[in-house]
Amino acid sequence: MLSEEQRFPFFHPKLREDIETVRRAAEEHGRDPETIGIECHMFRTGRKRQRERVKAVAKMGVMHSVVGCMGLGLTPETHIDELKRI
Repeated sequence: MLSEEQRFPFFHPKLREDIETVRRAAEEHGRDPETIGIECHMFRTGRKRQRERVKAVAKMGVMHSVVGCMGLGLTPETHIDELKRI
């Protein structure tokens, strides 16, 4: 498990809370939170679960999702194909 300092921008149970903290801080400093891009890094799970996670974080306001497929023995081509399937 990642410590509180290490967990953002990784997918974790309190991601929504972390995103809200970033948005509040932006507003407190006179920034429009909608202009701050947020990305989320996720470790690869099953395709269906991964799709659900990508959709869930998009609803939280995440603009870019990173899905780690390293260590699965994929070639560059199969790596790209796997990400397209998600």
